[in-house]
Amino acid sequence: WQKRAPTESRAGQPEDAVFAQVGVLLYQGKILAAMAIGCQYATYLRPGEMFGLLCRDLIVTRTPTGQKAGFLLHPSATGSVGKTGESDESVEFDLPEHAWLTENLILLAANRQEDDPLFMMPQEEYNRLYLSSLKTLGLERLHLVPYTLRHAGASNDFSLGKRDLAAIKFRGRWRSDRSVARYTKSTHLRRVEQQIDQSVL
Repeated sequence: WQKRAPTESRAGQPEDAVFAQVGVLLYQGKILAAMAIGCQYATYLRPGEMFGLLCRDLIVTRTPTGQKAGFLLHPSATGSVGKTGESDESVEFDLPEHAWLTENLILLAANRQEDDPLFMMPQEEYNRLYLSSLKTLGLERLHLVPYTLRHAGASNDFSLGKRDLAAIKFRGRWRSDRSVARYTKSTHLRRVEQQIDQSVL
């Protein structure tokens, strides 16, 4: 079982195809699902982690150039621990291209209770909209799933030169270098990209 080839979810998804999904969902008025895809892709969060976020887990700080946002994951105050047994981990929206997410996350959490779910939709509905947006784009044959976005974020960040492996390992909270090494293999991304219609890209 362990020697089987990586699943399509680990092969990743080209960045242009991720944002084609975001565009489709925005056009359909599914703004929350579009934001969720953008957030999951930017932060490498597992779907379950993202839909476990509460409004208080969105941390916003002021900087000389504006506002900066991030997520506090598995707060120790609640007794929560992550997959690797860690608490109080964090991930920030730290690239200029994340500005749209920062701005809209602040609006999303405004005037709401701290214990309210940040993403006010069932995870099952998110999964359904993720898959339906793939179908709209003619990408359902790629057998992608929401978990793909965790791998896609890391693969594209490395392939496009946005982060080095050490930064990707820290951001994704992977413990071993071996777990991160797969994201250096840009041929996986190119193989998926070749199966996507140019109009989508």
